[in-house]
Amino acid sequence: MEESALEGIRVIECSFHLNGPFAGRLLAELGAEVIKVEPPDGEPNRHNSATINGESTFFMNYNANKKFITLNLKSARGKEIFLDLIKKSDVFLDNFRPGVMDRLGLGYEIQKKYNPSLIYASSTGFGYTGPYRNDAAYDTTIQALSGMMDLTGFPGDPPIRAAPAIMDLSAGTYTALSILAALHYRDRTGHGQRIDIAMFDVAVNYMIGLYSQMQVGNVVKQGNAIPVLAPYNVYRTKDGWVVIVIGDDAKWRLFLEKIGESDYLEDERLMHLQERTKNAGIVDKIVSSWSINNTSEYAVNLVLECGGAACEVRKLEELPDDPQVKARNMIVDTVHPVVGNFRTIGSALKMSETPGRVVTPGLPLGYNNTEVYRKMLNFSDNQISDLKKKGVI
Repeated sequence: MEESALEGIRVIECSFHLNGPFAGRLLAELGAEVIKVEPPDGEPNRHNSATINGESTFFMNYNANKKFITLNLKSARGKEIFLDLIKKSDVFLDNFRPGVMDRLGLGYEIQKKYNPSLIYASSTGFGYTGPYRNDAAYDTTIQALSGMMDLTGFPGDPPIRAAPAIMDLSAGTYTALSILAALHYRDRTGHGQRIDIAMFDVAVNYMIGLYSQMQVGNVVKQGNAIPVLAPYNVYRTKDGWVVIVIGDDAKWRLFLEKIGESDYLEDERLMHLQERTKNAGIVDKIVSSWSINNTSEYAVNLVLECGGAACEVRKLEELPDDPQVKARNMIVDTVHPVVGNFRTIGSALKMSETPGRVVTPGLPLGYNNTEVYRKMLNFSDNQISDLKKKGVI
């Protein structure tokens, strides 16, 4: 079995919904021992409507590879136990609104007293500073505030959000990246630190390309096209839709020859990329007039033969059968103690010596209580049973 990059690193995670759990999952894929702490009734994602045998598919996917314990952080005994766990850990991860952990008496300054080398990472909507810091945030509100939603879709359409929760996932990724950097810094200096990742900051960061365009002119909705390449669009075929991108002059000329449109080879409006982008409407008319009379498979293969980029517009349910998905192990089989066999998304962290791995899905509430409390705090079975009776775990 391959080595794990983060073997020996322990993370205490108090997070819910998407961005925090995704950060924890990435660390767990790399081999960190991620212990997810939930209230005795579980985090909200356990109770959504997408379930199999009563177990949330969202929870199982977003919380792969973790261990799961329950702990009532509002109780005095629960706080004591939590700080004892922090003493023996490397990272604390949460995505509560700013101030929640402080009000519990478990914020950064308190945790740092118990573990000076701790890395305390928070992934919130707007971060711990600024006028929006206390506002609720969801992926869609972040897309809207950053200008992302305004520029998605076609001219005249209402604002449209991207289908995946891209800002939740991106904030989780930035959080995991920052934790890795902080671990490296701690290895060099012995110092822990506070990490403050905001979904809004990440969204602004993601607007860098469009911001670059705005600095030299207006930026408007362009649907599936972009102003610097043509053809670069989605085109209808006999049996579906395809994406076609050809950015090179020589490849464009070859494409025209292959589709029987050699008359355009000497058209000065289309000979060079800069002119083609100015005349994208003509380019799209040529490509769409050809694609509509051919199958998606034929259109894709012809463009690829010319050296361009092309693919079919797939439906999500087709993804598991994609040969590239299979070759890269991007959907893997796991076993859940209640659901049984469960297919989940695999790890995108491909490395020669320490690849990311997905071994288990998110497990039932409190599944690892006995293991963790015995191992880390030397609790007996009677102590664990007593804590459960008192509502501490």
